[in-house]
Amino acid sequence: MMISWTGLKIFRNCYPLFEKYNATKDVFWTTKAMEFGKLTHETMQANIRLGLPSTREEANILKLADDWVDEYEFTKDIEINGKPLTLHGYFDLYSPSKNIAIEYKSGTYDELQLEFYSLVATVFLYSKKEGLRLFSRQKDEPSEELKALLSDVLNGTKHFEISVLCAICKYASNCPLLQSKVDEGDVDAVGLWLDNLQTQMDIARDKLRDRLEKEELLENEGNIYKVTLNGYTAYKLKKEYTKKNLLDIVIENNLINAIEFDNKVLGHLFPEMFDTEVRKRLQLKRKE
Repeated sequence: MMISWTGLKIFRNCYPLFEKYNATKDVFWTTKAMEFGKLTHETMQANIRLGLPSTREEANILKLADDWVDEYEFTKDIEINGKPLTLHGYFDLYSPSKNIAIEYKSGTYDELQLEFYSLVATVFLYSKKEGLRLFSRQKDEPSEELKALLSDVLNGTKHFEISVLCAICKYASNCPLLQSKVDEGDVDAVGLWLDNLQTQMDIARDKLRDRLEKEELLENEGNIYKVTLNGYTAYKLKKEYTKKNLLDIVIENNLINAIEFDNKVLGHLFPEMFDTEVRKRLQLKRKE
């Protein structure tokens, strides 16, 4: 059996999601923070690859070794309670000659991830807050916490609880555990559900903005341009209507259940995006 850190992190919190991850590898929404983190990772890796450090920490990384490889894929066979298990993953930076790995973090991090990596190599942590520091020399045995978790993987033990992963999970809106907690008024569950909804709306907004900018894909429909994407219908006002009150445009064009969206209107679900008075007007219009 093979396990990566991402898979182990999901397994620790939600076994049903772990099964979906193993089948598709596509279970999380991509947030702005993720995109920013990826960009900072790539910038740091390029600096090291080109030998052009932009910080003191990057200069110190270059002093540690001269054969750095970025996104280095690794596998290692270990045994947990006599059962074989293969660890798999990618180091942000890795020196084959020194068996040293660099894990870069632009935000928070999980020490258990670094412990996972230290079973394969000596691990240095490079973070914005802490700079560059040795996290651990390579270890022959996992910590008790990590060993127990890896043992659960091998035994198929099912974990199922709400966690920060719910905020970016693509299946959260259909998750019985999260929804039951939301119905109970659980503060953490409601916060995670709202974060997830906001992420979905941000992604839909960005996709629709990109699509709407491609005029050749838009269908001329009276006073508005219209395009449908992934079940969402978006409306972009013609120039002569951009100064008109958006709510009036919504009502005149019967775009009930709409979201005010710059000078566009997104027609589908989410009536809560309007303020209370606007919602009342839309609800009255819907009843007519």
